[in-house]
Amino acid sequence: MPIDPRKDPHARIVVKPLPSQQAKGRDAAAGSGHLRPAASGDPFVRAENEDDDGYDPYSDRPAEREPLFSEDPWN
Repeated sequence: MPIDPRKDPHARIVVKPLPSQQAKGRDAAAGSGHLRPAASGDPFVRAENEDDDGYDPYSDRPAEREPLFSEDPWN
């Protein structure tokens, strides 16, 4: 038997904010807005908070060209 708060004068509804809503409220009250850094022209720039999943972020950069032949490569 559900309680209908519109008909029951003793029924009370309590609404609590979610933790994410509380964090947003605290940030707004403190004035610490999340600002994004300016976008750079480097296509290889990655976010500082990117997950460390073992991916080498520099592996997608093309390798520097090396000479095909060197007369004495050990000196």
